[in-house]
Amino acid sequence: MAKLASHARLTDLDLIVVMKSGEDFITRTGRLYQGLPRVAVDLDLLVYTPEEFERMKERSFVRNALETGRILLAR
Repeated sequence: MAKLASHARLTDLDLIVVMKSGEDFITRTGRLYQGLPRVAVDLDLLVYTPEEFERMKERSFVRNALETGRILLAR
């Protein structure tokens, strides 16, 4: 699942990706960053495993994304 949450105008983009992975958080986030095209806004990318995402749902940032963001892709 990819979830989009942005504040104000599109000056920054907060992207949450949930995917199965055996890599640690830093490694998988860096790998996905490298595969993304350059964008003209500040990009914050968070890449969680499904288990990590379940634990993160109580945090205000993730809760806000779930309430106000948009799902871009769900498989």
